[in-house]
Amino acid sequence: MSFLDLATKRFSVRSYTSQPVEAEKIDAILECARLAPTAGNTQSQRIRVLADQESLAKVDESTRCRFGAPLVFMICYDEDACWKRFDGA
Repeated sequence: MSFLDLATKRFSVRSYTSQPVEAEKIDAILECARLAPTAGNTQSQRIRVLADQESLAKVDESTRCRFGAPLVFMICYDEDACWKRFDGA
């Protein structure tokens, strides 16, 4: 499938079941993220998988865009490890 085909067929999901996401799928997504290129190959991203009710409640407090998804990937970065431009730009 070409990127154009993929981009044409994309859609946003705003309705989820409460069915838990299989561990194999979560692991596959995390492995893809681990292998993704990063600036300077610093791998400064930190990914948290939020699936317990307490964490999801905190997500719901900060955004209305979870739409009932059974888990959330929270993508963060380590400011000390991330690549920074040195020319001030």
